[in-house]
Amino acid sequence: GTQPVHGVGYREEIHAGDGPRTITGGDGDTIIHGGAGGQAIQAGNGPNHIHGGSGDDTILGGAGSDWLAGGPGDNTIDGSQGVNILVFETARRAVTLDLAVGPPVTIVARLTAATVTGTATTSGETDHFRNISDFGFADGRLVFNASDPAAEVMRLYDAAFGRAPDGAGLHAWTAALQAGTSPHDVAQGFASSAEFAARYGAPDDAGYVTALYRNSLHREPDTTGLNDWVNLLASGQQDRAAVLLDFSDSAEHQALTAPQMAAGIWDPDPVAAGAARLYLTAFRRVPDLGGLLNWTAAEQAGLSPHAVADSFLHSAEFGARNGVPDDAGLVTLLYQDALGRPPDAAGQANWTNALATGALDRPGLLLAFADSGEAQAHFAPLTEGGITFA
Repeated sequence: GTQPVHGVGYREEIHAGDGPRTITGGDGDTIIHGGAGGQAIQAGNGPNHIHGGSGDDTILGGAGSDWLAGGPGDNTIDGSQGVNILVFETARRAVTLDLAVGPPVTIVARLTAATVTGTATTSGETDHFRNISDFGFADGRLVFNASDPAAEVMRLYDAAFGRAPDGAGLHAWTAALQAGTSPHDVAQGFASSAEFAARYGAPDDAGYVTALYRNSLHREPDTTGLNDWVNLLASGQQDRAAVLLDFSDSAEHQALTAPQMAAGIWDPDPVAAGAARLYLTAFRRVPDLGGLLNWTAAEQAGLSPHAVADSFLHSAEFGARNGVPDDAGLVTLLYQDALGRPPDAAGQANWTNALATGALDRPGLLLAFADSGEAQAHFAPLTEGGITFA
């Protein structure tokens, strides 16, 4: 019959074992590992990590914010309360998501998170889910939670630059927020950037506020609002970064960016994206899924990017495709394969000289090209929104 397994309410790790089980977590931080066979797993009220085993499982989150993974089988998953993430061990484009975005629920003042209901299907696994805010994949996160740092950054890109974020920029600023950088300091980074200066020039306070109304709210300022913001700046009660942040997080701007949130914000994993660019640069092809997952996992486990690049350069595939080019030939190949263009004379000379003098070795050169801003832009159609694989 079904055997109950109960947690005790403090930090704990539960291994359910195989066979039918009903597992209930405690109210502390709990990690639950399901086993084989259909099991019912219910989280406690703390933050929980729940790994469903193989079999058709029913997983119910608790009052906290939960990390949920269904595992192989036909699973029913309810995140319940909190901000919950449903996680897959494969890449985004290997999972078919059929989503319905529900009404927003308040998480903190001014910010809301949509609850997501639907079905996710990947090899050997189908998850029927509800009350999920975010999705995690091997190559990034798909975020629906408006209080997530990635959503904060998306709104700043829209308010400051009038555009969607590029993947690398979004992840870098998101990581900064997650590491403890204040939203104000991130907004200051936007307000003091070269892109901001190129867009707005050097306006006075009234011009600055007017630009924010036009760019973030898509309208002209009302007289009262303009005067209030200008007075706050003139009196020193707020600086320009604080005003930018207030516009970005305003209810009006959140309403205008609601379609972006409803579609989900893609926060790429930089390790997986870097591995994909190595495939595209060294082999001139998209990665196979197994290779992408293996190299990503190896680097996350401690293998250096330099060692990964060295493995690509010494692979049978690279040799079969390119032979053993001399330094100038390798530089030419990397221009063509990473940037999609022939080398300029100065660039060709500089990179070739760097190899000749030992300033760079060949794996370092491959990384320099694959991770360059130009290569990231060139490969963006194959990496943004989830990595394309063979």
